[in-house]
Amino acid sequence: MKILVTGGAGFVGRATVRAAVEAGHQVRIVSRDAWPSGSMFEKLGVDVVTGDAQSPAVIRRALEGMDALVQGAATYRYDRKSAAAMANNASLARTILDAALQASTPKVVDISSLVVFALGRSPVTESTPLTAEGQPGWTDPYLRSKVESERVGLEMERQGLPRVTVHPGTVIGPEDTAMGPSSGFITNLLAGGISIDSRAPWVDVRDVATAIVRALDAPAGSHNLLTSGVVSHRDIAGMLDALTGRIVSRRFLSEATVRRFAKINDLFGGRLSPLPASSSIDWLLGNAAAVDTSRTADALGLAFRPIEETLADAIRWWAEHDMVNRELAGKLAPTPV
Repeated sequence: MKILVTGGAGFVGRATVRAAVEAGHQVRIVSRDAWPSGSMFEKLGVDVVTGDAQSPAVIRRALEGMDALVQGAATYRYDRKSAAAMANNASLARTILDAALQASTPKVVDISSLVVFALGRSPVTESTPLTAEGQPGWTDPYLRSKVESERVGLEMERQGLPRVTVHPGTVIGPEDTAMGPSSGFITNLLAGGISIDSRAPWVDVRDVATAIVRALDAPAGSHNLLTSGVVSHRDIAGMLDALTGRIVSRRFLSEATVRRFAKINDLFGGRLSPLPASSSIDWLLGNAAAVDTSRTADALGLAFRPIEETLADAIRWWAEHDMVNRELAGKLAPTPV
């Protein structure tokens, strides 16, 4: 199968490209750079269409001759200057999905997120409603952008787009060259100090990539929830200590304390802490206690890696590539040559 992967140079995108090539597919990506991420794509025999994914003409050209589209182009950053970029996610999704609709692309896998589902519902299932305007979490720029993107996808489905959706949780794993927000949760816990007393639905990037490739054969209109389980930051911290052989001092802040401090931090433009803006606190503190992935696991034949394995592989890779201090990696750090 010939597959176009938008967002192919990103963390999830690179893993998806690798998984698709290993499954025997021919892959094309869209990138502003002729050879993004070094020589990885060249070694894998990936075709690169150079251009801006926000351009309908570029996407139409990239879709020529393709049997499938994996739409993963989106901005996911939590520095305070990125809200405008994330607000563009829905517009970007519309450009890409509309081009696929006009091109009559036979198969489309759209990468959404678990953040789109209404906070306060547990367990999250495929039928959990989306977050609506005015509900907790709506003021978070990324959450809102992903809900708006999901609405675009559903609109395109009604017009005939053969769309399958995957909803990853907090994606971590090896080869996160940009060390994005999800990896930041882990490196913060590795370093110790102050942490948020919360939880997240973690998932290995390699499992996400496998699910995306398998979803190419899933029925149109289906939704697939991706997480190995919801685990608290306290429990993740204990796993990190066991894996690295280090005992780290941490202080976990209560919800009330986090909310107060976030407002103070806002007054200083975020200079006191890397904590997201107070507008994002509902989402950060409000993750569901459970996500029901049973239908997805059965439909895609998927077995999620244990979170401990994901953490160990990620930390080893970060240490090997000097993404984290090797002292923080402890027993997982590579042996000096």
